Amino acid sequence: VALAGVRVEAILLGAQRNVIATSMKNIEVMTDAQGRATFTNLSITGQVGTYEILFIPSGLGAVISDFVELAPGTPKTLRMALQPWGARSGDVLNQQPRVEILDMSGNIAVSGAGEQVVAEVVGAGRISSSLSTSRVELNANGAANFSQLSIAGTAGLYQLKFSSPGVQSVVSESFAISSGDAAEVRVVTAAGGAASGKAFTQQPVVETYDADGNLIREAGWVINATVSSGVATLTNTSATTDDAGRATFTDLTASGKMGDFAIAYSVKNGRDIVAAVESEAISLAAGDAVKLMMVQQPVDLPSGGLMSVSPEAQITDDWGNPTTAELTVRVVLNGTKLEERRNINLESWKVDVAPNKDGKVRLESPSFTGTTQSLEFLFSAGTQLGAVRSAKFALTPGVPTQLEIADFAPMPSGSLVAGPGATKRLTARLRDSAGNLVDNVPYPVHATVPQSDGAWLNGYPHAESEDGFVVFPAVKIYGVTGGSVTVVLSVGNLFD
Repeated sequence: VALAGVRVEAILLGAQRNVIATSMKNIEVMTDAQGRATFTNLSITGQVGTYEILFIPSGLGAVISDFVELAPGTPKTLRMALQPWGARSGDVLNQQPRVEILDMSGNIAVSGAGEQVVAEVVGAGRISSSLSTSRVELNANGAANFSQLSIAGTAGLYQLKFSSPGVQSVVSESFAISSGDAAEVRVVTAAGGAASGKAFTQQPVVETYDADGNLIREAGWVINATVSSGVATLTNTSATTDDAGRATFTDLTASGKMGDFAIAYSVKNGRDIVAAVESEAISLAAGDAVKLMMVQQPVDLPSGGLMSVSPEAQITDDWGNPTTAELTVRVVLNGTKLEERRNINLESWKVDVAPNKDGKVRLESPSFTGTTQSLEFLFSAGTQLGAVRSAKFALTPGVPTQLEIADFAPMPSGSLVAGPGATKRLTARLRDSAGNLVDNVPYPVHATVPQSDGAWLNGYPHAESEDGFVVFPAVKIYGVTGGSVTVVLSVGNLFD
């Protein structure tokens, strides 16, 4: 019918021929002179699918079009199809995100296939996986499926932003990142109060951190302590972290010689041993007193004289470190036929000595009188410290105090004589106060005859001792043809 000016309206119908409230534009036109209604720029905006269009002329009967297939429109925005789930810092996310590209009506815009979707962290933090895992291409279904995405940073809540050229980006929901693998050890409380063989009076406390400085608040991490410098030996060297991430050592003990040392604390993160952190220098003191040891040995002693050194024993710990204790040390002299300068018999000589403040037991320049022999000291402190023997030392002849005439010995004629043809020589010997023969006396022995005897000596009336004996080989008496003559022997100004 050639009827101009009739208004024709287009209405979108669904599969059940129900009216769809989907946006259509340019839905009304007027018929021309031939009675035709020609639509221009008629457009449908909505979900993809199969539609029909109902054309309703004003005052006339309606007509329905053939089926119309609505395809996705131009890509406009990104949408989170699968939200990311958290993980440990540096680990792959427990649920990898999936992003879809949509048109303005929310339809998946398959025409965006091949475009890249880039993931980045909102705010602080960083993508710790490689660049390739943070860039994914949209597939033929308009989806970008991430598979190896990981985040490293301070533990806390994070969001990811996904973007693609020419479309609106999208931000994920918040998800949690916890601390990662152990990468660092920090000493919270340093070890202190180190005495050899005894537990530290202040036990160390150590925490573990990941590569981003997050405290690892997990139980079960084993911290090991080793000596990094110095010569100490450690025992009870492991501690395990609690739920708060702290490892508190119990009974960590250092042993060895006194001096400075340092401790290195390390943790194994499942793959490698994390670089250890070293403590400051720790001074190792002596431990408990457990034994005696000689530090100044005695030396040979002339009978009746003073020893040139003062023998000393030291109270020590198990490692020979000098220490002290409140006790008395008994010193016993092992020897025979001894007497003091007061002539008291010392066959069972002993003395009790209290250690000084440094733990030394000192015999101050001891003196003994007796026959020559080998001696030793025994320092003992009962079951608490045991005993120690000194090195052996000799009691040697002392200062000569006695000069005696030995028997005349046969000799060629011409020495000390009492009348023509005599064949005896005079021999004297020197002894100390204990009766020991004294040799190598640094004073000559003089022989004289009193004038009252009416005789005199000729030759060299002086001789020196050798092996304790003094022999006068070239002295003669003149002026006596009979009777007795007194020969007086003297040693310098010591005695007659």
